[in-house]
Amino acid sequence: LSHSFGTFHLPLFGETELATAVLFDVGVALAVLGTALSIIFDIREDISIWKH
Repeated sequence: LSHSFGTFHLPLFGETELATAVLFDVGVALAVLGTALSIIFDIREDISIWKH
């Protein structure tokens, strides 16, 4: 496996280094967020069924 990076100028942050590992980290964060939201929505749906 190879690792690469580049430097970019972002308006709010200035010079920022972006590595290929960041893409993996973002993917993991989105997977965790999706799982957490799915669990929260399922619990909310179960609670609303019990109220009726």
